[in-house]
Amino acid sequence: MARASKDCIFCGGHPTTREHIWAKWSRKYIQMPLKKHSSGTAIINADRSVTRTNKIWGGDPRQRGLQIVCKTCNGRWMSDLQKASKPILVPLIEGKKCVLDQKRQTLVSAWAAMTIICAEYFQPKSAAISVVDRRSLYKTKTAPSSFRIWIGDYGRGDWRPHWGHNSLRITEHEGPQGWTVHPDGTPRSNTQVTTFVVGRLFIQVFSCPFAEILNARRISQAVDARLVQIWPIRTQVIVWPPRPALSDREADNLAGHIFDHLDRAGTAFGV
Repeated sequence: MARASKDCIFCGGHPTTREHIWAKWSRKYIQMPLKKHSSGTAIINADRSVTRTNKIWGGDPRQRGLQIVCKTCNGRWMSDLQKASKPILVPLIEGKKCVLDQKRQTLVSAWAAMTIICAEYFQPKSAAISVVDRRSLYKTKTAPSSFRIWIGDYGRGDWRPHWGHNSLRITEHEGPQGWTVHPDGTPRSNTQVTTFVVGRLFIQVFSCPFAEILNARRISQAVDARLVQIWPIRTQVIVWPPRPALSDREADNLAGHIFDHLDRAGTAFGV
């Protein structure tokens, strides 16, 4: 269940104010017609059994907000990032022709990182992004080094999801970013994969504190084949949109690919 945070998740300041995950400017370009929506969770237990829950919420999911950031962050650097990103995001959302140079890729990546860091708090127990990475975005205004971000052009058909978030805990060689536990004693995740769709823009964000896992070709090979990596920057200039556009089947397969691969290889990684 989403809940308020008394301290800002980025700077630690307080009090916190309500922040819309989808900026109000996006409503001009994205239809939000839903009167209600469902939110489902699936927890894979140590014995491989799965615990599932489902909740019905009122309104469209893209109109939801959270009280997790302070007024200063919300009104200054987060607002500035929204304004700087908007002229770049609109053509991507609409599937129009544009060119993404390194500066534009950096801005879109920072916006995507900010969005998923905030949205994790709709379900705090599955949040996986560390305070180190949240502070990194706050200080540098660029996506953290433990992130990989891809985008694609998607022509939606019948595939319904708009947002998917998967997290897990990888414990081998946890190092200085080692995680503790939640207040109820359950272990915190430290690795996550989020897929979300904004208009025609399909975004996938993978974060992990272990570089050998984050950059493993065998994990991301299928994603690399159909999406364009914008963080860390791999190509100086990207001509948009790529062709052909993603199909429903490809979108569905890509949304679960990295997490499914990590889950199957869990014993090798010490999950």
